[in-house]
This record gives sequence, C-alpha cells and structure tokens, in this order.
Amino acid sequence: MASMDTATATMNTGPLSDRAGVRPLALVDRDELAARLGVSERFVRRLVEERRIPYLKLGRFVRFDPVEIDRWLMSQRVEPRSAVVALRRHRR
Repeated sequence: MASMDTATATMNTGPLSDRAGVRPLALVDRDELAARLGVSERFVRRLVEERRIPYLKLGRFVRFDPVEIDRWLMSQRVEPRSAVVALRRHRR
C-alpha cells in the first residue's frame, strides 16, 4: 500500500501540478489561448506548426500550460530603444 501512495504522490508533483502537489493545473486549448492572446485560432495553429510556442501533445489534442505561456510571453517581450539610439538611426 505504501508504494501506491508514493506513486500517487509522484504523479501529482510533476510539472503540471500546483505547488501543493495536490491537483493538476488546468490546461487550455487552442480556442482559449487565442482568446487570451487576442489573436486568431489560425495564428495559434501556425505558432504550433512552426514550434514557436510551448505546447503539450496529448494524443491528437494540443494543449497549453498557462504558466509556460506566461513565461513564453515574457521571453517575447521587446524592450524599447532609448531615445538617443532611435534618433541616431532615424537620421541615417
């Protein structure tokens, strides 16, 4: 019986579990992700096809971990140029 409890505990502490290790995190599908990002479903499909966005493949289903999507979004952030650099490039 102890091995069963250990196996259950191990299953609930993977990357898709919350910090308490009790319940799995909710994954979102393509439609939900498109709505969240404010883009079309077709654009999300293209990101997946080009492997430009983190996703999980569950059989024939594609799902997204909201935590991974948040990390990916932060990695896509483009910082603004300083005003001096922008003016120099404009004058060329």
